[in-house]
Amino acid sequence: MANRPLAPKLIATRAWVPGSADAGLSRSLLSQEEAAKLATIATISRFRRGDTIYTAGTQADAVYIISSGLVKVFRQDQPGSQILIFAFALEGDIIGMADDGAYSNSATAANNVTAYRIPIKSLRSRMLSDLGLDLALLAKLVHELRASQRHAFILSERLVANKIAMFIEMLEQDQASRLGLTPEEVHLPMSRRDMAEFLAATPAAITRGFKTLEKAGILRCRDNHHVAILDQAGFTQLVNGSLHPGGDVATRTRNGGSRLPLKRSGSR
Repeated sequence: MANRPLAPKLIATRAWVPGSADAGLSRSLLSQEEAAKLATIATISRFRRGDTIYTAGTQADAVYIISSGLVKVFRQDQPGSQILIFAFALEGDIIGMADDGAYSNSATAANNVTAYRIPIKSLRSRMLSDLGLDLALLAKLVHELRASQRHAFILSERLVANKIAMFIEMLEQDQASRLGLTPEEVHLPMSRRDMAEFLAATPAAITRGFKTLEKAGILRCRDNHHVAILDQAGFTQLVNGSLHPGGDVATRTRNGGSRLPLKRSGSR
């Protein structure tokens, strides 16, 4: 089958290998042999944009390793209620975290997605006989824990313009790590609505935040999915919380709040 992925990848930086030649770069944590063994217990699943991959509270009988596309991992307390996206999963990411045998969150395809579906029982048996797979999974989970901590830090920022800068920096670092070089433009594969749900803001606030950053000469948006950083020093100050561009930007989150004047300050 021409479009069939060759083998699953777990892409991350190496957590416990100091001084390696590829320090800071994301690489597959699996050897060719380990990836081939995983492929024998996996099936290929394909999802169209908007398809449900799994739902919070349902039986967690499998994990998924993303081969291509973008997945939203989120929580929604009840149908029609507000959504909070916890993570975006890309190639080489693993999803399917569970608690007492049930999925902790829900996952849907943000665009066309191909993934390896690996039954939990088969994965458990494979891990018992393959120490290298154990270590690779542990390193990947450590990598994702760092990303979760970064997300929590972004959510602690009150101003949307600064949240956007911190989010773009996170994507830029991930793309630079995967590519081995800093991209000229940062690719935003998600929609502005998805970004708002990840940053706990309204879509309108995200739009105004981008306009403010463009007006300040810090960013240039070629379209909704490609951003260039024009003023690196100002961008770094935004990320550090020591700069807030002038003018008003809506900082209203989905839980309410009001607009705050953006000003320069010495600390967060």
